[in-house]
Amino acid sequence: MHDTDIFGVINPETKEVGFCSVMGRNKEFYGLAVYQGTEGFTILDRIASGHYIQDEARYMQKCLMMCYDKRDHISKEDMDIIKEVGVKFDNRNFWPEFKDFSPGYYPWHLNQEQVRYLTIVVEQALEALLDIRDNKDEYMAGIPNIFLVRYPQKKGSKTVWVNKYIMAPEVIKKEIMPAISAKEAIDIAQIKKEINMHSDMIWEVGSFFSPNPVRETDNNIRPFFPDLLLIVEKNSGLIMSSQLSEPGIISIQKFRQALLGTIIKHKIYPKELHTRSTRLMEIFLPITKLLGIHIVFTDQLNMFDMARDSYLQDMRFRK
Repeated sequence: MHDTDIFGVINPETKEVGFCSVMGRNKEFYGLAVYQGTEGFTILDRIASGHYIQDEARYMQKCLMMCYDKRDHISKEDMDIIKEVGVKFDNRNFWPEFKDFSPGYYPWHLNQEQVRYLTIVVEQALEALLDIRDNKDEYMAGIPNIFLVRYPQKKGSKTVWVNKYIMAPEVIKKEIMPAISAKEAIDIAQIKKEINMHSDMIWEVGSFFSPNPVRETDNNIRPFFPDLLLIVEKNSGLIMSSQLSEPGIISIQKFRQALLGTIIKHKIYPKELHTRSTRLMEIFLPITKLLGIHIVFTDQLNMFDMARDSYLQDMRFRK
């Protein structure tokens, strides 16, 4: 099988379908990932279509994963479980690891519900793979957006698993953006009232994840990869502003505030914002419409790229 041969396993507790990808055909990385529900399928679809910019995909995974790694790469949590269970593995390069991947967050150990579901996924994946191996043309529908899914059925006092075929869920086209907040509306009114200087400046805006996870003081809190916004002047390469954020909707609020704060601080409007990110375009559009700033979607962000590369080099040096 290729990792693009996707099949599903339903979660009996949530009734949500997980879409499974088996990795290992290239003999470099061996594992099984299950992308959960509509959000997980959307991310899987975006990865397959090359939607994410550069290495962004590695930070945007939403899946449960079982994989094999070298013994000295296994986390303490997983190693403690292996020792408690008493299982031994002869091959030092083939030790199992189990992780929850969520967008923007550090890979984390599984909770009890996830353990139960991933156990079912592994069991049903073995059944599905045996069927597919013996007759791939029959079991893999070969029709776009139609997937084989393993479903549980009651037969008397027993539960049996059967193959069904379903249409793929409709992918999430775009993130729902919140309306302008009261604080943002106040800042926009202040800018309109106090700042009259329109310039020919073009600001390049982009964001990227820091490779260094951040952990709160409580060690039980899951670490996250900070999302870093840079606003860079196109001609000079001057970094007008930078803003770190946690993952999720809070980044929308912080990034909007960063743009407004930059205008207020420098007392000047840019003529245009240039970005290669559809997400940033959607985040800033409510503000730029009200302020008469044009947004240009372009892949040519030379000054932003230089600033980003400098930041990443420094982050790796300090790791």
